[in-house]
Amino acid sequence: MSPQETVEPAVNDATVIRGVLPRHSVKHVSRLLGVPIGTAHEWLYRRLSATRRRELADALLAEMDKQDVERSALRRRLAAWSKGED
Repeated sequence: MSPQETVEPAVNDATVIRGVLPRHSVKHVSRLLGVPIGTAHEWLYRRLSATRRRELADALLAEMDKQDVERSALRRRLAAWSKGED
């Protein structure tokens, strides 16, 4: 491998989930998928089945879309503030 090539770090399921839901990840996964907290904890810190991984991926993508909309509204508000508009 040449020095110019970049290597992506290994990312496990928990890292991906925490990337979208950084606080209270287990509770959020539990609520998103309607499973007990113990089950969500096991999925977060052990291994997800392929079926559950797809289900969780769809739920996390929807959550990210929601966060994008909220972030966009905040960005517009901050831009208005920086221009002195209210």
